[in-house]
Amino acid sequence: MSRRAIAGKMVDGGSACGSGALWTSLLLLVWLLAGCAAPVKQVTAAQAQAIELNRRGVESFEAGELARAQQLFEAALRLERAVENEEGIALNVLNLAQCLQRQGQPEQAARLLDTLLGEATLAYSAPRRTQAMMQQALLALQRKDVAQALLWQQRAGALCGSDCALAGKLLNLAARLALEQGDAARAGRDALAALARNRAAGDEVEVANALRLQGAAELALGRPAQARQVLLEALALDKDSAAGDKIYQDLLLLGHASDDTGQRRRYWQRALAVAQAAGRAQSVKEVEQLLAALPPGLAN
Repeated sequence: MSRRAIAGKMVDGGSACGSGALWTSLLLLVWLLAGCAAPVKQVTAAQAQAIELNRRGVESFEAGELARAQQLFEAALRLERAVENEEGIALNVLNLAQCLQRQGQPEQAARLLDTLLGEATLAYSAPRRTQAMMQQALLALQRKDVAQALLWQQRAGALCGSDCALAGKLLNLAARLALEQGDAARAGRDALAALARNRAAGDEVEVANALRLQGAAELALGRPAQARQVLLEALALDKDSAAGDKIYQDLLLLGHASDDTGQRRRYWQRALAVAQAAGRAQSVKEVEQLLAALPPGLAN
């Protein structure tokens, strides 16, 4: 039986490449780093219950039932704290912080993550601390504090090292931060490095993230044809994983990368339909503004 982690969802995260329409969110979905060669340990009834609560929490989160997910992660966290299971505590802190951020409580999320990063009485693993730092970086970006986000990203990189399992995700974060700083060339290099890492690891979620970042960088560098090529690949992967938020981002960026106004309109109409179906009011407003700014009288 294994626990799962969700970490680092960026909500309404500000602009990149000079346009707030280019980036609404960045999802980093992190699975439990299980030691396959570790000896099998007997699972107690309390541990089995915590694992089941975690599993149901992840399912609720992925279904958009955030309040329910929060309740389940809180219950799992209480069980893990009762037996001082550092790995289970860290995992559910990360998940709970994610829920709080998504529900518009970023300050509470940051304080919760600090419990893994301060002078803790328990020894949390380097991978979980790295994930917490990455999530803090995304929270800083949500506050438009790029300098603080960079500090968290640098701390995470130093702790993780160049060969750790999270290196590909950290490279994607570095590319995102480069875009926020207006350095599209560096963003493109980091995204390409992330793409290679994540493909080697077989992580299609992060491969799609890297392709999207590469597309945004190409667009900022004035190369829309190259942007379209990688964005279409990202869109195909995101459709395979049914990642609605990311499909929305892909379609939004493909609209920006289109040199034909009619094609641009079609991509943004598709993005609008995805946002409406997901009930994302801010995204609906964003794409409606883009559509309204297009020249009138064009066929759908």
